[in-house]
Formats: sequence, C-alpha cells, structure tokens
Amino acid sequence: MRGSCARPPDARGRDRFWSYALYAAAIAAGVLILVDLPQPTNYAAEGYRVLWTLCGVGIAVVVMFLAGLLAGRTAKAEPQPAAQPA
Repeated sequence: MRGSCARPPDARGRDRFWSYALYAAAIAAGVLILVDLPQPTNYAAEGYRVLWTLCGVGIAVVVMFLAGLLAGRTAKAEPQPAAQPA
C-alpha cells in the first residue's frame, strides 16, 4: 500500500474521480461567468450557459465512470498461462 492512507485503493480512486469532476465543473462555470462579467446581458442566459456546462460535465462523469468499470473488469481477468516449449 502506498502512503499512510488506510483506505482501500478503490476508495482513493473514487475520491480522485469526484474531486476531478467537481474541479472541472467549478472551472468551467467560473470561466463562463468571468467571460460575461465585463458586459452582463441577462442573468437567465448566464444560468442557462452554466446549466448546459454542468450537463456536459455530467456526461463526462458518466463516461469516466463507465471507463473505470471497464478498466476494473479487464484488470480482474485471469492471466492466460504462458505456452511452454517442449
């Protein structure tokens, strides 16, 4: 086990996954808000942009979750025995 963390490795990966997803969502929402600060037009339109950004982040989270499941399935596959020469 690496480091002094007593949690299983899958918990650390899950924490990293959610941390990255929240980080990406916060950065995207912040950029959208900061781009529109010099000339605010409509706060409803700004909320709409943030909503669609969060939808995109949600889709990315689902894709990353499915990729993690797929990686877990292939990692648990039993290795094939090597052919031994006669």
